[in-house]
Amino acid sequence: MRLAKLIFIFLLITSFTIPSPKGYINDYANIIEPEYENKIESIIKELKNNTIAEIAILTVKNIESGDINDYAQKVFDEWKIGEKGKDNGLLIVLSIEDKKVRIHTGYGLEGILPDGLVGEILDTKALPYFKKGDYGEGLFQTVYTISKILKGEIKPKKKIRKKEPSSLFIFALIIFFIVLRIISMRRRSSFYYGGFGGGMGGGFGGFGGGGFGGFGGGMSGGGGAGRSW
Repeated sequence: MRLAKLIFIFLLITSFTIPSPKGYINDYANIIEPEYENKIESIIKELKNNTIAEIAILTVKNIESGDINDYAQKVFDEWKIGEKGKDNGLLIVLSIEDKKVRIHTGYGLEGILPDGLVGEILDTKALPYFKKGDYGEGLFQTVYTISKILKGEIKPKKKIRKKEPSSLFIFALIIFFIVLRIISMRRRSSFYYGGFGGGMGGGFGGFGGGGFGGFGGGMSGGGGAGRSW
């Protein structure tokens, strides 16, 4: 029984072993070609130098726990990506054997990169390439698109949602028909029994988000999105 507990604790600890960052791009799965690594790092450094955002990429062969969301949060907490106080960090985690990817955003980027938009970026810019094993191109397209959004060069289209009648309006409508029903019944009652009918009136109106020196101390609350392919 004691041995089983020790094994469980060991597995729990090793499941969340966080590698040390060696730069902005940490390709522990060895899947990014040098050409793409240079292009991606160039974009990341530009964002960093202009204090727009701090992006880190981590690729691993697999995640023992299988939970990429939890793993990404632990990496973010350990590395502290982004500037302290601005929390403008962003982490991309790619697990090759699990076929999972996660973009984790810092508190300061959640407004400009809401979860839905992050998911859309993964769907359109990352997954089509990851499915073909073209990880370098997929990561480049993802980082490039994110940089354009952060710099204001791409304005994401806002989805227009059809307005649905509010519950308060529906409730008022029901009351209105009930009142009409009561008036109708009282009028019929007056006709049959010769009493005096009273009028009832009322209106209802509408009712009207070279060493690497490390990252800057940023924090994340778990914003972002994940996908599998």
